Amino acid sequence: MPFFPNAFLIESARSRIQPLVEGDALDLSATVSSPKITQAVYILRDGLSQVQAKDLIGDNSPTNVLCGIWVKPKGPLIGAFRLHLHDNGHDNGAVEVGYWLDIDWHGKGFAKEALKSVLTYLREHDEKPKVIAECDPTNAPSQAILLNNGFQCTGQPGKRPGRQRYQYCAKQLSP
Repeated sequence: MPFFPNAFLIESARSRIQPLVEGDALDLSATVSSPKITQAVYILRDGLSQVQAKDLIGDNSPTNVLCGIWVKPKGPLIGAFRLHLHDNGHDNGAVEVGYWLDIDWHGKGFAKEALKSVLTYLREHDEKPKVIAECDPTNAPSQAILLNNGFQCTGQPGKRPGRQRYQYCAKQLSP
């Protein structure tokens, strides 16, 4: 059985998260219009054209899925959430999470809410999931989102340049 099914839906109070499909590429590329986003998200450092968005979506597999974050019930695509299963080294079996939101949706709680919903989904499939994330140490809002959802900085560098590694600790959840 694949780790991430071909289709799934994760819902929060205000958003829905599900795998992106090729037809979402134009909307996905529009979520990356600000240098604030491209500088913060490693895979977006060169921007995201519609062709590049299609390529990212085309990489979806049972162990690597790029999901969209939409405002409920039928609102716009406002960002993305990536789930990637590690299968080598000390992270064997860990799920790495990453996310971004269109700049117009920053500061409204959508990223915190989306991450909390994704963690709930992962706990429904594994009582104690090993979840990791990487964050630029200068990105205080993203660090706060991770910390408020039960992550702790490990003090280790991430595998991406200039990033710090965070580890999910389920008992550290805040309301």
